[in-house]
Amino acid sequence: TLIEEALDDRGGVRDSASPELAQIRRETVAAHERLKSRMEAIAGASGIRNALQDVIVVMRDGRYVLPVKADFRGAVRGVVHDTSASGATVYVEPLAVVELGNEWRELQVQERHEVERILRDLSTATGEQARDLHDAVERLAHLDVAQAKARLAAALDATHLATQGPSQRWLVEAPAEYRLVEARHPLLHGPGVPTSIRVGGDFDALLITGPNTGGKTVALKAAGLLCLMALTGLPVPAAPGSQIPVYTAVFADIGDEQSIEQSLSTFSGHITAIIDIIERAGPGSLVLLDEMGAGTDPTEGAVLGIAIVERLTSQGAALIATTHHSELKVYAHQTPRVRNASVEFDLATLRPTYRLTIGLPGQSNALAIARNLGMPAEVIERARAGLSSETRDMESLLGDLRTQLTAAEERAEHAAVDAATAETLRTDLERQVRETRDDLARVRDEARQRARRQLREVERLVDRTRREVESARLEQAKADL
Repeated sequence: TLIEEALDDRGGVRDSASPELAQIRRETVAAHERLKSRMEAIAGASGIRNALQDVIVVMRDGRYVLPVKADFRGAVRGVVHDTSASGATVYVEPLAVVELGNEWRELQVQERHEVERILRDLSTATGEQARDLHDAVERLAHLDVAQAKARLAAALDATHLATQGPSQRWLVEAPAEYRLVEARHPLLHGPGVPTSIRVGGDFDALLITGPNTGGKTVALKAAGLLCLMALTGLPVPAAPGSQIPVYTAVFADIGDEQSIEQSLSTFSGHITAIIDIIERAGPGSLVLLDEMGAGTDPTEGAVLGIAIVERLTSQGAALIATTHHSELKVYAHQTPRVRNASVEFDLATLRPTYRLTIGLPGQSNALAIARNLGMPAEVIERARAGLSSETRDMESLLGDLRTQLTAAEERAEHAAVDAATAETLRTDLERQVRETRDDLARVRDEARQRARRQLREVERLVDRTRREVESARLEQAKADL
């Protein structure tokens, strides 16, 4: 309150900060008006006007002066405060206003001293409340962070996990399964294809394969970013059912998979980063490796990649990696705690679908893409003939498996729809049975109540008839007497 009363919105000291300051400023304004009026009168005097370069009043070193022509220096008696660069003009403070100028400057000095006194008093009062102010700033910082998180959650539509209830924990102690359900990369705007990815449960390493621009690196980065967001308390754009372990460390070596040149220095940089990760990763760590084994001879890169996977998983780390090496696909298929995953590519449109499938390795589709882009058929056939029979069989098998998986997923979707429909029908039937049972009970109750009312009416009628008969008999007996 003291600060608000003493300072304005721009940080200046208000006139009302103290009675002394208000008085000084009033006197300063009055002294300034007297000084300026006197200077303007002197400048406009007939004997002075011709001696001036311009009939104006200017300021030099905080004093009001007149621009006097050097040749007419003697026409204006006063104090010289400055000269022009050419020497043609002399800036003179007339003697007639020196006292007025001194009075104005003295008031300015008094104002400055009073302002300094007020600010010292405010600083002293603030210092006395330093602890309370520090606590208030801390609380405001927490509120500001909470509001920023809420705004981020609204912007990312990331409120699902925070509202699924205390019984459904989505942050768990590591080591545990890292599971993202229908997650979205936080930096991708607009509608996008959500990604479901998991590792650390029934397998320790997930190797993602597939064509370039298919979304492998995006999925890898989404897994890393969302994990770090959760660990820092930020909202996570994922669906209920997601689970994020509280990792002690998250390591990543992610490069540009679309680089047209991968030299020895690039390979050396990746290997140096991976060596550092191997030395530091262990149980409770998440490791993300992009294009593992790239940048060198394919055969050596593949076996080196396998060795890296084995070393990291043996140290207890959870690993998600992308690769193009077929040997790593086979290794993931044959190794119990390692799992293949792939990103889909629509050959009809030559565009990726960005869907991630866990359990199947990806196809390179290089020959199919080249054929659809117009590569001559003889070139495609020559290239296909250069493939080993095992490679051709594996690509064909992968295609068949993916077709069967797609058909199975469609059947599962239809079955889910049918199950939902059956569940709706069952719910409706149970409701109708309950309503019929309730209606039947209500009808029985109403019938019993109606029968009781009718019985009571009959009993009252019989009683009244009996009384009437008895009365008539008595009357008859009297008449006979």
